Amino acid sequence: MLKIPISNALIILIAIVGITIATPCFAQQPPTTPPPGSELRLYDIVQAANAERIERDIRKLVGFGTRHTLSDTVSDTRGIGAAR
Repeated sequence: MLKIPISNALIILIAIVGITIATPCFAQQPPTTPPPGSELRLYDIVQAANAERIERDIRKLVGFGTRHTLSDTVSDTRGIGAAR
């Protein structure tokens, strides 16, 4: 068994505890404001995302039946013609 003097063991224990406590203090926090020079419009676009609108758009696309590029191009109710 390895014998470490009490004083060295105490120093090692204090170092381990100190590192464990101090580590979260050095963690980076997410910015609360956009970084300088960023496109502020992008932040507005992301904030404008709406779950109900996304669901409505998906349901409308599903309603076309197909979006295959070889589907009917002149139909008003089905395929890429209806999606135009």
